[in-house]
Amino acid sequence: MSIQVAIQEAEQIQIAAAQDDNSKVRVIAGPGSGKSKVIEDRIQWLLEQGIDPRTIIVLSFTNASVKDLRERILERCCD
Repeated sequence: MSIQVAIQEAEQIQIAAAQDDNSKVRVIAGPGSGKSKVIEDRIQWLLEQGIDPRTIIVLSFTNASVKDLRERILERCCD
């Protein structure tokens, strides 16, 4: 399998996670694998589906990642 094919497969998995119809989605992956991007994509997708933003909860393990995600989501979804 070429690296390009592997990247395309990973991107498809990330898109599927972002647009999963389940009310709860858990993203587990290593550093630098695109977890934050998937979370951003998911929140944007949920908002496009008409989900009340007050009902969306995102959990992370560190305060630094929470701060980073909050800034990225607000920048992406509120501009």
